[in-house]
Amino acid sequence: MDTEVSVKIRILCVENHLDTCDLIVALLNRYEIVCAHSLKQGMLRFRNQGFSAVIVDLHLDDPSGDGLSFCRQIRSIDEKVPIVMMTVDYDLSPEDARAAGAQMLLRKGRDFNNDLKKAVDRLVFENSA
Repeated sequence: MDTEVSVKIRILCVENHLDTCDLIVALLNRYEIVCAHSLKQGMLRFRNQGFSAVIVDLHLDDPSGDGLSFCRQIRSIDEKVPIVMMTVDYDLSPEDARAAGAQMLLRKGRDFNNDLKKAVDRLVFENSA
């Protein structure tokens, strides 16, 4: 009797808005999305669980920092895990996001759903190749 075991790729999503986390879980349903709602919770999960990628919001309403500081913390632990930064803020440039350690910056807007799916698929595929 053959049983096929399907293991989903795990992605950490650090986002303080529950509705945005729910949207990301629904959009990326082919992956196992683990949500964290603060920088501290996100870092604990990252250190204690294995993830193939990280999605982080720039503005987290967290007194300990923002998404850029989270990216820098991740890079001090893991130089390779793909990081997608997301924001509605147009003051943040893609270069600023890359300087902090993110591979990609996505704007939350009209095309966000499609852009997020494409970005995560591409980064996860590139990282696993």
